Amino acid sequence: MKIQANTVRLFKTVHGWTGLVSGLLLFLAFYAGALTIFREDIAAWQNGAPHQIGEALLPDVRPLVERVIDRHPEARQGLMINLPDGHESGLEAVWRQAGEVRRARLSADGGLVETDDQAGRLSVVIDELHRTAGIPGLPGELVMGTVALLYGLALVSGIILYLPAIWRNLFALRLGKNLKLMWRDAHNGIGVLSLPFHVLFALTGAVMCIHDPLLAGMNALIYGDQGKSLLMSVASPAGRPVPSGETAQMLSAGEMVAAARERIPGFQPQHLIFMSPGDRNGIVTLMGDQPGVLAHSARVAMSSVTGEVLVVETSGDRPSGMTALSGLAALHFGDYGGAPVAWVYFALGMAGAFLFYSGNLLWLESRRKRQGATGAWQHRALARLTVGFCLGSCAAFSLLFIVARFPAGSFGDVGLLPVFWTGVALAIGWSAFRPPVKGARDLLIVAAAASAGIPLAYWLTEGHLAWSGVDLTAVAAALFFLALARLTAHRSKKTLGASVWDAGEVEALVKAR
Repeated sequence: MKIQANTVRLFKTVHGWTGLVSGLLLFLAFYAGALTIFREDIAAWQNGAPHQIGEALLPDVRPLVERVIDRHPEARQGLMINLPDGHESGLEAVWRQAGEVRRARLSADGGLVETDDQAGRLSVVIDELHRTAGIPGLPGELVMGTVALLYGLALVSGIILYLPAIWRNLFALRLGKNLKLMWRDAHNGIGVLSLPFHVLFALTGAVMCIHDPLLAGMNALIYGDQGKSLLMSVASPAGRPVPSGETAQMLSAGEMVAAARERIPGFQPQHLIFMSPGDRNGIVTLMGDQPGVLAHSARVAMSSVTGEVLVVETSGDRPSGMTALSGLAALHFGDYGGAPVAWVYFALGMAGAFLFYSGNLLWLESRRKRQGATGAWQHRALARLTVGFCLGSCAAFSLLFIVARFPAGSFGDVGLLPVFWTGVALAIGWSAFRPPVKGARDLLIVAAAASAGIPLAYWLTEGHLAWSGVDLTAVAAALFFLALARLTAHRSKKTLGASVWDAGEVEALVKAR
Protein backbone atom coordinates (compact mmCIF):
# COMPACT_ATOMS: atom_id res chain seq x y z
CA MET A 1 0.00 0.00 0.00
CA LYS A 2 1.42 3.35 -1.06
CA ILE A 3 1.11 6.25 1.37
CA GLN A 4 0.46 9.70 -0.06
CA ALA A 5 3.26 12.24 0.16
CA ASN A 6 1.25 14.58 2.41
CA THR A 7 0.58 11.73 4.81
CA VAL A 8 4.26 10.79 4.86
CA ARG A 9 5.25 14.38 5.68
CA LEU A 10 2.64 14.53 8.42
CA PHE A 11 3.83 11.30 10.04
CA LYS A 12 7.46 12.40 9.76
CA THR A 13 6.59 15.62 11.57
CA VAL A 14 4.60 13.78 14.24
CA HIS A 15 7.30 11.13 14.76
CA GLY A 16 10.14 13.64 14.85
CA TRP A 17 8.60 16.21 17.16
CA THR A 18 6.91 13.80 19.57
CA GLY A 19 10.26 12.05 19.89
CA LEU A 20 12.11 15.32 20.44
CA VAL A 21 9.62 16.70 22.96
CA SER A 22 9.48 13.54 25.04
CA GLY A 23 12.86 12.00 24.20
CA LEU A 24 14.93 13.33 27.09
CA LEU A 25 12.37 12.47 29.77
CA LEU A 26 11.86 9.06 28.16
CA PHE A 27 15.60 8.46 28.30
CA LEU A 28 15.46 9.22 32.02
CA ALA A 29 12.38 7.03 32.51
CA PHE A 30 13.89 4.05 30.67
CA TYR A 31 17.33 4.25 32.28
CA ALA A 32 15.81 4.61 35.75
CA GLY A 33 13.20 1.99 34.91
CA ALA A 34 15.88 -0.53 33.94
CA LEU A 35 17.52 0.02 37.33
CA THR A 36 14.16 -0.18 39.10
CA ILE A 37 13.75 -3.76 37.86
CA PHE A 38 16.36 -4.68 40.50
CA ARG A 39 15.10 -2.29 43.19
CA GLU A 40 15.22 -4.97 45.90
CA ASP A 41 18.82 -5.83 45.04
CA ILE A 42 19.77 -2.15 44.96
CA ALA A 43 18.14 -1.50 48.33
CA ALA A 44 19.82 -4.57 49.82
CA TRP A 45 23.17 -3.34 48.47
CA GLN A 46 22.62 0.05 50.11
CA ASN A 47 21.44 -1.42 53.41
CA GLY A 48 23.83 -4.35 53.57
CA ALA A 49 20.66 -6.39 54.26
CA PRO A 50 19.63 -9.77 52.87
CA HIS A 51 17.49 -9.65 49.76
CA GLN A 52 14.72 -11.67 51.41
CA ILE A 53 14.08 -12.85 54.90
CA GLY A 54 13.33 -16.35 56.05
CA GLU A 55 10.75 -17.29 58.64
CA ALA A 56 13.43 -17.56 61.32
CA LEU A 57 14.37 -13.91 60.72
CA LEU A 58 10.79 -12.61 60.83
CA PRO A 59 10.85 -10.19 63.78
CA ASP A 60 8.15 -9.54 66.33
CA VAL A 61 6.17 -6.51 65.19
CA ARG A 62 4.23 -6.04 68.45
CA PRO A 63 6.72 -3.78 70.30
CA LEU A 64 6.82 -1.34 67.38
CA VAL A 65 3.02 -1.34 67.02
CA GLU A 66 2.51 -0.75 70.74
CA ARG A 67 4.98 2.14 70.93
CA VAL A 68 3.49 3.89 67.90
CA ILE A 69 -0.05 3.54 69.27
CA ASP A 70 1.01 4.79 72.71
CA ARG A 71 2.50 7.96 71.24
CA HIS A 72 0.05 8.42 68.35
CA PRO A 73 -3.37 6.95 69.20
CA GLU A 74 -4.76 8.15 65.85
CA ALA A 75 -2.59 5.51 64.16
CA ARG A 76 -5.14 2.92 65.34
CA GLN A 77 -7.19 3.85 62.26
CA GLY A 78 -4.57 2.31 60.00
CA LEU A 79 -0.97 1.41 60.77
CA MET A 80 1.23 -0.28 58.17
CA ILE A 81 4.32 -2.22 59.19
CA ASN A 82 6.88 -2.75 56.42
CA LEU A 83 8.69 -6.03 56.94
CA PRO A 84 12.47 -6.13 56.47
CA ASP A 85 13.57 -7.25 53.01
CA GLY A 86 15.66 -5.67 50.30
CA HIS A 87 13.82 -2.38 50.76
CA GLU A 88 14.05 -2.25 54.53
CA SER A 89 16.91 -3.14 56.87
CA GLY A 90 14.45 -3.38 59.78
CA LEU A 91 10.80 -2.96 60.72
CA GLU A 92 9.24 0.35 59.77
CA ALA A 93 5.87 1.75 60.84
CA VAL A 94 3.96 4.03 58.44
CA TRP A 95 0.72 5.91 59.14
CA ARG A 96 -1.10 9.09 58.20
CA GLN A 97 -1.50 11.94 60.64
CA ALA A 98 -3.07 15.30 59.79
CA GLY A 99 -2.81 14.46 56.11
CA GLU A 100 0.91 13.70 56.27
CA VAL A 101 2.72 10.38 56.06
CA ARG A 102 4.66 9.60 59.24
CA ARG A 103 7.34 6.93 59.69
CA ALA A 104 8.99 5.40 62.73
CA ARG A 105 11.41 2.66 63.75
CA LEU A 106 12.65 1.21 67.00
CA SER A 107 16.09 2.26 68.21
CA ALA A 108 18.63 -0.21 69.57
CA ASP A 109 17.38 0.39 73.13
CA GLY A 110 13.74 -0.12 72.14
CA GLY A 111 12.73 3.54 71.92
CA LEU A 112 10.60 4.96 69.12
CA VAL A 113 12.49 7.02 66.55
CA GLU A 114 10.39 8.97 64.07
CA THR A 115 12.11 9.61 60.79
CA ASP A 116 11.49 10.39 57.16
CA ASP A 117 14.58 9.21 55.36
CA GLN A 118 12.87 8.47 52.03
CA ALA A 119 15.13 11.05 50.40
CA GLY A 120 18.13 8.89 51.31
CA ARG A 121 16.79 5.59 50.00
CA LEU A 122 18.45 4.82 46.72
CA SER A 123 15.80 2.48 45.32
CA VAL A 124 13.03 4.93 46.27
CA VAL A 125 14.76 7.87 44.57
CA ILE A 126 15.46 5.86 41.41
CA ASP A 127 11.81 4.78 41.29
CA GLU A 128 10.71 8.39 41.81
CA LEU A 129 12.86 9.49 38.88
CA HIS A 130 11.32 6.72 36.80
CA ARG A 131 7.72 7.59 37.69
CA THR A 132 7.79 11.38 38.01
CA ALA A 133 11.18 12.57 36.66
CA GLY A 134 11.75 13.90 40.17
CA ILE A 135 8.77 16.28 39.99
CA PRO A 136 6.98 15.91 43.35
CA GLY A 137 3.52 14.42 43.65
CA LEU A 138 0.69 14.33 41.14
CA PRO A 139 2.16 16.95 38.74
CA GLY A 140 5.15 14.68 38.12
CA GLU A 141 2.92 11.69 37.41
CA LEU A 142 0.80 13.75 35.02
CA VAL A 143 3.90 14.98 33.20
CA MET A 144 5.20 11.44 32.76
CA GLY A 145 1.73 10.20 31.80
CA THR A 146 1.62 12.82 29.04
CA VAL A 147 5.12 11.79 27.98
CA ALA A 148 3.97 8.16 27.81
CA LEU A 149 1.08 9.18 25.54
CA LEU A 150 3.48 11.10 23.27
CA TYR A 151 5.71 8.03 23.31
CA GLY A 152 2.81 5.90 22.07
CA LEU A 153 2.12 8.43 19.33
CA ALA A 154 5.78 8.34 18.25
CA LEU A 155 5.62 4.54 18.13
CA VAL A 156 2.52 4.46 15.93
CA SER A 157 3.77 7.15 13.54
CA GLY A 158 7.22 5.58 13.31
CA ILE A 159 5.89 2.13 12.48
CA ILE A 160 3.45 3.41 9.85
CA LEU A 161 6.13 5.57 8.32
CA TYR A 162 9.23 3.39 8.41
CA LEU A 163 8.21 -0.26 8.85
CA PRO A 164 8.06 -1.17 5.11
CA ALA A 165 11.60 0.10 4.57
CA ILE A 166 12.92 -1.18 7.90
CA TRP A 167 11.53 -4.67 7.33
CA ARG A 168 13.79 -5.19 4.30
CA ASN A 169 16.90 -4.45 6.37
CA LEU A 170 15.66 -5.56 9.77
CA PHE A 171 18.70 -7.66 10.67
CA ALA A 172 21.22 -5.47 8.86
CA LEU A 173 23.85 -3.63 10.88
CA ARG A 174 25.97 -2.05 8.19
CA LEU A 175 29.34 -1.39 9.76
CA GLY A 176 31.80 0.79 7.93
CA LYS A 177 32.67 4.38 7.22
CA ASN A 178 29.04 5.50 7.14
CA LEU A 179 28.51 5.56 10.89
CA LYS A 180 25.22 7.42 10.59
CA LEU A 181 23.87 4.44 8.65
CA MET A 182 25.11 2.09 11.36
CA TRP A 183 23.41 4.17 14.07
CA ARG A 184 20.19 4.24 12.05
CA ASP A 185 20.29 0.46 11.55
CA ALA A 186 20.78 -0.04 15.29
CA HIS A 187 18.01 2.44 16.13
CA ASN A 188 15.55 0.83 13.70
CA GLY A 189 16.42 -2.76 14.59
CA ILE A 190 16.10 -2.24 18.33
CA GLY A 191 12.88 -0.30 17.86
CA VAL A 192 11.15 -2.92 15.72
CA LEU A 193 12.36 -6.04 17.54
CA SER A 194 11.33 -4.64 20.92
CA LEU A 195 8.13 -3.03 19.59
CA PRO A 196 5.69 -5.25 21.56
CA PHE A 197 7.42 -4.32 24.79
CA HIS A 198 7.46 -0.63 23.91
CA VAL A 199 3.72 -0.70 23.22
CA LEU A 200 3.32 -2.43 26.58
CA PHE A 201 5.47 0.16 28.38
CA ALA A 202 3.63 3.08 26.76
CA LEU A 203 0.20 1.66 27.65
CA THR A 204 0.97 0.59 31.21
CA GLY A 205 3.04 3.70 31.92
CA ALA A 206 0.24 6.01 30.81
CA VAL A 207 -2.38 4.09 32.82
CA MET A 208 -0.32 4.08 36.02
CA CYS A 209 0.63 7.76 35.74
CA ILE A 210 -2.79 9.23 34.94
CA HIS A 211 -4.99 6.82 36.86
CA ASP A 212 -5.95 9.49 39.42
CA PRO A 213 -7.60 11.81 36.83
CA LEU A 214 -9.11 8.74 35.15
CA LEU A 215 -10.62 7.58 38.43
CA ALA A 216 -11.91 11.09 39.16
CA GLY A 217 -13.60 11.21 35.76
CA MET A 218 -15.08 7.73 36.19
CA ASN A 219 -16.32 8.69 39.65
CA ALA A 220 -18.25 11.64 38.21
CA LEU A 221 -19.50 10.04 34.99
CA ILE A 222 -20.05 6.39 35.90
CA TYR A 223 -20.28 5.87 39.65
CA GLY A 224 -22.37 8.88 40.60
CA ASP A 225 -19.79 10.21 43.07
CA GLN A 226 -19.75 6.86 44.88
CA GLY A 227 -16.26 5.98 43.67
CA LYS A 228 -14.56 6.82 46.97
CA SER A 229 -16.73 4.42 48.94
CA LEU A 230 -16.13 1.73 46.33
CA LEU A 231 -12.38 2.26 46.56
CA MET A 232 -12.54 2.09 50.35
CA SER A 233 -14.37 -1.22 50.15
CA VAL A 234 -11.65 -2.54 47.85
CA ALA A 235 -8.85 -1.14 50.05
CA SER A 236 -10.33 -2.71 53.20
CA PRO A 237 -11.66 -6.11 52.09
CA ALA A 238 -12.75 -7.11 55.60
CA GLY A 239 -14.26 -3.72 56.40
CA ARG A 240 -13.38 -1.52 59.36
CA PRO A 241 -13.61 -3.19 62.76
CA VAL A 242 -15.78 -1.78 65.52
CA PRO A 243 -13.50 -1.45 68.57
CA SER A 244 -14.76 -3.42 71.56
CA GLY A 245 -12.77 -1.42 74.10
CA GLU A 246 -11.35 -4.68 75.44
CA THR A 247 -7.58 -5.11 75.09
CA ALA A 248 -6.17 -8.40 73.86
CA GLN A 249 -2.75 -9.82 73.01
CA MET A 250 -2.01 -9.84 69.29
CA LEU A 251 -0.52 -12.79 67.45
CA SER A 252 3.13 -12.64 66.44
CA ALA A 253 4.01 -11.88 62.83
CA GLY A 254 5.16 -15.47 62.37
CA GLU A 255 1.78 -16.81 63.49
CA MET A 256 -0.02 -14.42 61.15
CA VAL A 257 2.14 -15.44 58.19
CA ALA A 258 1.64 -19.13 58.97
CA ALA A 259 -2.13 -18.64 58.95
CA ALA A 260 -1.92 -16.80 55.62
CA ARG A 261 0.20 -19.54 54.05
CA GLU A 262 -2.42 -22.13 54.95
CA ARG A 263 -4.66 -20.31 52.47
CA ILE A 264 -2.02 -19.18 49.95
CA PRO A 265 0.90 -21.63 49.74
CA GLY A 266 4.25 -19.88 49.35
CA PHE A 267 2.80 -16.48 50.28
CA GLN A 268 5.59 -13.88 50.66
CA PRO A 269 4.51 -11.10 53.07
CA GLN A 270 5.70 -7.53 52.57
CA HIS A 271 3.38 -5.38 54.68
CA LEU A 272 1.07 -5.81 57.67
CA ILE A 273 -1.78 -3.30 57.96
CA PHE A 274 -3.35 -3.07 61.40
CA MET A 275 -6.74 -1.56 62.21
CA SER A 276 -7.59 -1.22 65.91
CA PRO A 277 -4.43 -3.07 67.01
CA GLY A 278 -4.48 -4.34 70.57
CA ASP A 279 -8.29 -4.47 70.58
CA ARG A 280 -10.12 -7.80 70.67
CA ASN A 281 -11.87 -6.88 67.41
CA GLY A 282 -8.64 -5.76 65.71
CA ILE A 283 -7.98 -6.78 62.10
CA VAL A 284 -4.68 -7.21 60.30
CA THR A 285 -4.30 -7.44 56.53
CA LEU A 286 -1.17 -9.16 55.22
CA MET A 287 -0.12 -7.90 51.81
CA GLY A 288 2.45 -9.68 49.68
CA ASP A 289 3.11 -11.88 46.66
CA GLN A 290 1.65 -15.12 45.42
CA PRO A 291 4.41 -16.94 43.50
CA GLY A 292 3.87 -18.26 39.99
CA VAL A 293 1.09 -15.82 39.01
CA LEU A 294 1.26 -12.81 36.67
CA ALA A 295 -1.04 -10.61 38.78
CA HIS A 296 0.88 -11.80 41.83
CA SER A 297 -0.17 -9.36 44.53
CA ALA A 298 -2.27 -11.07 47.21
CA ARG A 299 -3.61 -10.27 50.64
CA VAL A 300 -5.17 -12.04 53.59
CA ALA A 301 -7.29 -10.29 56.22
CA MET A 302 -7.65 -11.93 59.62
CA SER A 303 -8.28 -11.25 63.27
CA SER A 304 -5.07 -9.92 64.77
CA VAL A 305 -5.95 -11.72 68.03
CA THR A 306 -7.28 -15.15 67.03
CA GLY A 307 -5.88 -15.52 63.51
CA GLU A 308 -9.33 -16.31 62.12
CA VAL A 309 -9.09 -15.65 58.38
CA LEU A 310 -11.78 -13.24 57.19
CA VAL A 311 -10.90 -12.56 53.55
CA VAL A 312 -8.45 -14.08 51.07
CA GLU A 313 -7.71 -12.18 47.87
CA THR A 314 -5.61 -13.58 45.05
CA SER A 315 -5.74 -12.81 41.34
CA GLY A 316 -8.81 -15.02 40.97
CA ASP A 317 -10.68 -13.62 43.97
CA ARG A 318 -10.43 -9.85 43.70
CA PRO A 319 -12.54 -7.62 41.42
CA SER A 320 -11.59 -7.82 37.74
CA GLY A 321 -10.47 -4.19 37.68
CA MET A 322 -8.03 -4.72 40.54
CA THR A 323 -6.72 -7.88 38.88
CA ALA A 324 -6.19 -5.95 35.65
CA LEU A 325 -4.30 -3.17 37.45
CA SER A 326 -2.16 -5.71 39.29
CA GLY A 327 -1.40 -7.46 36.00
CA LEU A 328 -0.51 -4.18 34.28
CA ALA A 329 1.89 -3.30 37.09
CA ALA A 330 3.52 -6.74 36.87
CA LEU A 331 3.87 -6.45 33.10
CA HIS A 332 5.36 -2.97 33.42
CA PHE A 333 7.97 -3.87 36.04
CA GLY A 334 8.71 -7.43 34.90
CA ASP A 335 8.50 -8.91 38.39
CA TYR A 336 6.48 -11.99 37.42
CA GLY A 337 9.08 -14.37 35.97
CA GLY A 338 12.10 -14.34 38.23
CA ALA A 339 15.66 -13.44 37.25
CA PRO A 340 15.46 -14.37 33.51
CA VAL A 341 12.51 -12.03 32.89
CA ALA A 342 14.09 -9.33 35.06
CA TRP A 343 17.28 -9.35 32.98
CA VAL A 344 15.25 -9.24 29.74
CA TYR A 345 13.42 -6.18 31.05
CA PHE A 346 16.71 -4.62 32.14
CA ALA A 347 18.13 -5.08 28.63
CA LEU A 348 14.94 -3.70 27.07
CA GLY A 349 15.08 -0.67 29.36
CA MET A 350 18.66 0.14 28.46
CA ALA A 351 17.96 -0.48 24.77
CA GLY A 352 14.99 1.88 25.03
CA ALA A 353 17.20 4.57 26.54
CA PHE A 354 19.55 4.14 23.57
CA LEU A 355 16.59 4.57 21.20
CA PHE A 356 15.74 8.02 22.54
CA TYR A 357 19.36 9.17 22.69
CA SER A 358 20.11 7.95 19.16
CA GLY A 359 16.75 9.14 17.83
CA ASN A 360 17.40 12.74 18.87
CA LEU A 361 20.90 12.72 17.42
CA LEU A 362 19.82 11.08 14.14
CA TRP A 363 17.14 13.74 13.68
CA LEU A 364 19.66 16.49 14.38
CA GLU A 365 22.20 14.89 12.06
CA SER A 366 19.69 14.97 9.21
CA ARG A 367 18.92 18.64 9.82
CA ARG A 368 22.60 19.56 9.97
CA LYS A 369 23.32 17.77 6.70
CA ARG A 370 20.56 19.73 4.99
CA GLN A 371 21.72 23.09 6.29
CA GLY A 372 25.46 22.62 5.95
CA ALA A 373 28.22 23.26 8.46
CA THR A 374 26.58 26.22 10.12
CA GLY A 375 23.18 24.66 10.72
CA ALA A 376 20.65 26.31 12.98
CA TRP A 377 21.71 27.39 16.44
CA GLN A 378 18.68 25.58 17.85
CA HIS A 379 19.96 22.29 16.44
CA ARG A 380 23.43 22.85 17.85
CA ALA A 381 21.97 23.69 21.25
CA LEU A 382 19.70 20.64 21.20
CA ALA A 383 22.63 18.39 20.31
CA ARG A 384 24.56 19.69 23.32
CA LEU A 385 21.49 19.38 25.55
CA THR A 386 20.89 15.78 24.42
CA VAL A 387 24.49 14.80 25.12
CA GLY A 388 24.62 16.65 28.44
CA PHE A 389 21.28 15.42 29.76
CA CYS A 390 21.50 11.78 28.65
CA LEU A 391 25.15 11.04 29.37
CA GLY A 392 25.06 13.31 32.41
CA SER A 393 22.15 11.23 33.73
CA CYS A 394 24.21 8.06 33.30
CA ALA A 395 27.03 9.57 35.36
CA ALA A 396 24.60 11.01 37.93
CA PHE A 397 22.90 7.64 38.50
CA SER A 398 26.28 6.06 39.22
CA LEU A 399 27.08 8.97 41.54
CA LEU A 400 23.86 8.27 43.46
CA PHE A 401 25.06 4.74 44.23
CA ILE A 402 28.32 6.10 45.63
CA VAL A 403 26.68 8.77 47.81
CA ALA A 404 23.97 6.36 49.04
CA ARG A 405 26.56 4.03 50.60
CA PHE A 406 27.73 6.69 53.07
CA PRO A 407 25.77 7.54 56.24
CA ALA A 408 23.23 10.36 56.13
CA GLY A 409 24.92 13.68 56.79
CA SER A 410 28.29 12.64 55.36
CA PHE A 411 27.84 15.19 52.58
CA GLY A 412 25.70 17.65 54.52
CA ASP A 413 21.93 17.67 54.82
CA VAL A 414 21.36 16.85 51.15
CA GLY A 415 19.01 14.21 49.76
CA LEU A 416 19.85 11.96 46.85
CA LEU A 417 17.50 13.72 44.42
CA PRO A 418 19.37 17.08 44.63
CA VAL A 419 22.63 15.16 44.15
CA PHE A 420 21.27 13.65 40.94
CA TRP A 421 20.04 16.93 39.47
CA THR A 422 23.24 18.72 40.45
CA GLY A 423 25.20 16.12 38.52
CA VAL A 424 22.94 16.47 35.48
CA ALA A 425 23.11 20.28 35.61
CA LEU A 426 26.92 20.21 35.75
CA ALA A 427 26.99 17.83 32.78
CA ILE A 428 24.68 20.07 30.75
CA GLY A 429 26.78 23.10 31.68
CA TRP A 430 29.96 21.34 30.59
CA SER A 431 28.50 20.15 27.29
CA ALA A 432 27.15 23.65 26.54
CA PHE A 433 30.72 24.88 25.96
CA ARG A 434 32.03 21.82 24.13
CA PRO A 435 31.39 20.43 20.67
CA PRO A 436 28.92 17.56 21.14
CA VAL A 437 31.43 14.86 20.32
CA LYS A 438 33.97 16.17 22.84
CA GLY A 439 31.30 16.68 25.45
CA ALA A 440 30.08 13.12 24.88
CA ARG A 441 33.60 11.72 25.21
CA ASP A 442 34.22 13.66 28.43
CA LEU A 443 30.92 12.65 30.03
CA LEU A 444 31.36 9.00 29.06
CA ILE A 445 34.71 9.01 30.84
CA VAL A 446 33.06 10.58 33.91
CA ALA A 447 30.28 7.96 33.79
CA ALA A 448 32.89 5.20 33.57
CA ALA A 449 34.79 6.59 36.56
CA ALA A 450 31.59 6.97 38.61
CA SER A 451 30.50 3.43 37.76
CA ALA A 452 33.90 2.05 38.74
CA GLY A 453 33.55 3.90 42.04
CA ILE A 454 30.43 1.95 43.05
CA PRO A 455 32.19 -1.20 44.33
CA LEU A 456 34.90 1.05 45.81
CA ALA A 457 32.24 2.92 47.82
CA TYR A 458 30.96 -0.39 49.20
CA TRP A 459 34.50 -1.39 50.18
CA LEU A 460 35.13 1.95 51.92
CA THR A 461 31.94 1.70 53.98
CA GLU A 462 31.85 -2.05 54.71
CA GLY A 463 35.56 -2.89 54.79
CA HIS A 464 35.24 -5.60 52.15
CA LEU A 465 34.09 -6.09 48.58
CA ALA A 466 30.71 -7.80 48.19
CA TRP A 467 30.92 -8.42 44.43
CA SER A 468 27.15 -8.57 44.34
CA GLY A 469 25.14 -8.19 41.16
CA VAL A 470 25.18 -4.43 41.70
CA ASP A 471 28.98 -4.31 41.90
CA LEU A 472 29.53 -6.60 38.91
CA THR A 473 27.03 -4.66 36.79
CA ALA A 474 28.78 -1.42 37.77
CA VAL A 475 32.14 -2.78 36.60
CA ALA A 476 30.57 -3.91 33.32
CA ALA A 477 29.01 -0.45 32.91
CA ALA A 478 32.38 1.22 33.52
CA LEU A 479 33.99 -0.89 30.78
CA PHE A 480 31.06 -0.20 28.46
CA PHE A 481 31.24 3.57 28.98
CA LEU A 482 35.01 3.52 28.39
CA ALA A 483 34.53 1.62 25.13
CA LEU A 484 31.89 4.14 24.04
CA ALA A 485 34.22 7.02 24.91
CA ARG A 486 36.91 5.50 22.71
CA LEU A 487 34.47 4.96 19.83
CA THR A 488 33.18 8.51 20.19
CA ALA A 489 36.68 9.96 20.03
CA HIS A 490 37.39 7.82 16.97
CA ARG A 491 34.13 9.01 15.40
CA SER A 492 35.12 12.66 15.73
CA LYS A 493 38.15 12.13 13.51
CA LYS A 494 36.03 10.93 10.59
CA THR A 495 33.39 13.65 10.36
CA LEU A 496 33.02 16.84 8.41
CA GLY A 497 31.77 20.17 9.69
CA ALA A 498 28.17 19.39 8.72
CA SER A 499 27.90 16.63 11.32
CA VAL A 500 26.65 16.83 14.88
CA TRP A 501 29.77 14.88 15.79
CA ASP A 502 32.24 17.35 14.27
CA ALA A 503 35.02 17.87 16.82
CA GLY A 504 36.02 21.14 15.15
CA GLU A 505 32.53 22.60 15.05
CA VAL A 506 33.60 26.10 16.04
CA GLU A 507 36.35 26.19 13.45
CA ALA A 508 33.95 24.92 10.80
CA LEU A 509 31.51 27.68 11.64
CA VAL A 510 34.23 30.31 11.34
CA LYS A 511 35.37 28.99 7.96
CA ALA A 512 31.78 28.86 6.71
CA ARG A 513 31.42 32.55 7.43
